[in-house]
Amino acid sequence: MNRKKYCIILLLILTTFATVLCTIIAFKERRNGQKKKLDIELVAVDIHHNNVKSLVSSQKETMLIFFNTECDYCTEEIIFIKKNINTFIFKYNIILVSFEDQVKLRKYERKIANSNEKISTSFIFISDTAFDIIDKYDVSEFPSIFLFSREGVEIGRSKGVRLDFLKQLKDR
Repeated sequence: MNRKKYCIILLLILTTFATVLCTIIAFKERRNGQKKKLDIELVAVDIHHNNVKSLVSSQKETMLIFFNTECDYCTEEIIFIKKNINTFIFKYNIILVSFEDQVKLRKYERKIANSNEKISTSFIFISDTAFDIIDKYDVSEFPSIFLFSREGVEIGRSKGVRLDFLKQLKDR
């Protein structure tokens, strides 16, 4: 074969590869852009082995916050909620999900609650060491917040540190 035929074959292969790659990227973006539903059954028990479904009020919207105890940005957002706890607990069920184990999360809970009963009863901590919840919601960065309506339909989300998003939720 001559050089021209090789170039044409190579161009066809590259064009096919680029088309497939663009299709995969577009599909992934469309899938990631879809609104999620709150799956309380997936979040079965908290770090104290309480049934999460019994802790969640159907009269409130739900904040699903994905965090890590060693993440300064995550702690910054949790402290903001803590400072405005009266407003947040009136409006929202607050579920904090981490890939860390229950022992570490219990220590963290005690640290941020700092003997404030309102905080220790307001935050629902979930240990997701199997990454079931993290994978379901396609969480790739911490902190990430998903806001769900009373009916369990996603109505907002924030990825990365976004105190402005929390301020909006506080003022709603």
